[in-house]
Amino acid sequence: MRHLLKLCLFKVIYNYLAIFRMNVKEKQRICIKFCVKNGISATKTLEMLTNAFVDNTISRTTVLEWHRRFKAGRNSTEDGARVGHPKNWFLETT
Repeated sequence: MRHLLKLCLFKVIYNYLAIFRMNVKEKQRICIKFCVKNGISATKTLEMLTNAFVDNTISRTTVLEWHRRFKAGRNSTEDGARVGHPKNWFLETT
């Protein structure tokens, strides 16, 4: 019963995030953070993401990495800047 409640809350959050204009990856990171805070395993988190995002689900490796980061205490869902890639580098090439 408790797991069913968490699954329902996950779906509510997923639908709520659809309102905001953020990329699919960030939406999934927010869902991963929710799962970690509720004690849901990385494997179950991946299964839930796959059910919610279907073909746009981030890779298993990425889910496991973000799950580990949130479990270790990370709070931000934003992706960090990468060395050698200025933000919006694709816009600068046009």
